[in-house]
Formats: sequence, C-alpha cells, structure tokens
Amino acid sequence: MADPIAYPVRLARGVAQHAADAGLGVFRLDGPKYTDPEVGIFTNGPELPTTIDRCIVLTVLDPTPEGRENLITPIQFRYRLAPGATPTDALGFGWRIRETYEHLERVVFGDVRISFVEYRNSLPFTADSSGRPGGTVTLYFRGRRHS
Repeated sequence: MADPIAYPVRLARGVAQHAADAGLGVFRLDGPKYTDPEVGIFTNGPELPTTIDRCIVLTVLDPTPEGRENLITPIQFRYRLAPGATPTDALGFGWRIRETYEHLERVVFGDVRISFVEYRNSLPFTADSSGRPGGTVTLYFRGRRHS
C-alpha cells in the first residue's frame, strides 16, 4: 500500500494547478521538461531550477494549527523572469500572483478545501548575474488539514 500524500504536498500541487489554470505558467507533475518560453511551475522549493529561465517555485512553509482541525499554511511563490526583463516587469508579475489568490474564499485546490487566502508580503529582486529579475510573494492559506 502506498503512503498517503501529505497535506502540504497536496495543497502545493493544487495551488500550482490553480496558477497554471490562471495563466501564470505551466504545471506538470510528470511529462516533458519545460522549454522556453514556458514559465515552469514547480512545487519542490525553495531552490530555483538552473535549467529554465522563467519559473515559479512554490515552497510550503511550516503550517500553524488554528484550533483542532484548521491549519494556516504559508506558501512562498519565488519567481524568476527571462533575461532582459525589468524590475518593473518583476514587480508586475508578483502583483499578478497576488491578484490570482488574494481574498479567495471557499475554494478547493486539488482535494484540499481552503476557507480563505490572505496576502502577507512580497519582495521583488534585481536581476541575477544572468540578467533575470524575480521576487517572492507569500500567501497564507487557511483550511482543514483533513479535507
């Protein structure tokens, strides 16, 4: 019998699929590698991949219990844009991530029911040594640990 998939993994995969459905990038659990110009969405953060320029990496941070069944689970979206993108482009992409999730209520990501999504913070980064700006956006997902 296979081990059940842990709550943080199920939540991250559902959130990644929602990002893909919203047009932020492409999410694949399996299949071909991401290719340019795709924005690859990964759920194995916090490190950014070295094989693709445009990406979003989700990192599930330590959930905080709220009562007996609820969890508040922070997820950090770390993103990187293509070489030549500007800091303004990075700020704009971070804003798109925020707008995709902020204030969502009573939603299901994969099989995880979330009652509310709250924006916490963001930070755009200047370009790395390859000329790729990026940043982070952190959102809090409040939901039941047993969906």
